[in-house]
Amino acid sequence: MVIEMFGKAGPGSRPQGRGTSARVWSLRATTRRFVVDIVTAPDTISIHAFTLAVIRRGVAMAGKAKGNGRRRDPDASRQRLLRAGVKLFAAHGPHRASVDMISREARLNRRMIYHYFGSKTGLYRAVLRHAFDALTQVDVELAHMLLPAEELLERMIRQYYHFLASHPEVVRLLSWENLGLGRAAQALDMPSVKAPMIEALRLALSRGREEGRFREDIDEKQILISCMVLSFFYFSNRHTVSQALGYDMATPRAIEARIQHVVSLVLDGIRTR
Repeated sequence: MVIEMFGKAGPGSRPQGRGTSARVWSLRATTRRFVVDIVTAPDTISIHAFTLAVIRRGVAMAGKAKGNGRRRDPDASRQRLLRAGVKLFAAHGPHRASVDMISREARLNRRMIYHYFGSKTGLYRAVLRHAFDALTQVDVELAHMLLPAEELLERMIRQYYHFLASHPEVVRLLSWENLGLGRAAQALDMPSVKAPMIEALRLALSRGREEGRFREDIDEKQILISCMVLSFFYFSNRHTVSQALGYDMATPRAIEARIQHVVSLVLDGIRTR
């Protein structure tokens, strides 16, 4: 006897009288690809109880299939957690962004955070590592390495500004980490993060000294710090500074004016007199 979902009987499915021999009752859910067969006597089970039993079985089977689908793509689940971590850690900081908030944002079970990252701290470190790795995008193409020293330095500053302008989450993550005294960053391999930019800076300074255009006593680390501070502060504090000055610092025109000012300021400080 075939009973459709919600008790709708199929053709020829009228129950026979009591005392009939045991039959196979099947309930087919058209919204799920499963069929449950229960062998019983019609006089020992009601259609209502049978329907509930099959619905529970179907939900369990569907949930199991869904879970199996996620396990088949662990990289996708890990990336979803990373994206959720970047968004929420940047917005709320590492202490206020909770495991429940992250799992809801990623639409994954909270246990997956512990499975892939060990803990919320492990996820935060992975997010911070992701932010630092993104800084390696601030690179200077090989073709630009042949530019004159001043143009090469300008190219480096310009690309750093454009990176920060297009990655506000990185600015916020680094700000939160500095408020936490950089404790999580201590566990990361930091010296290699800015290697491309440092190499471009060294090349520009070396070329400028060889050509007699830059001073011999300039400190590469100090120049790098100056370039970073003059760039990062603009984006990390632009909300309060914009209000104080009555000047929208987020417009493309304002950013371009700032880039030109920083380039002139740095070059004027290292050129020979």
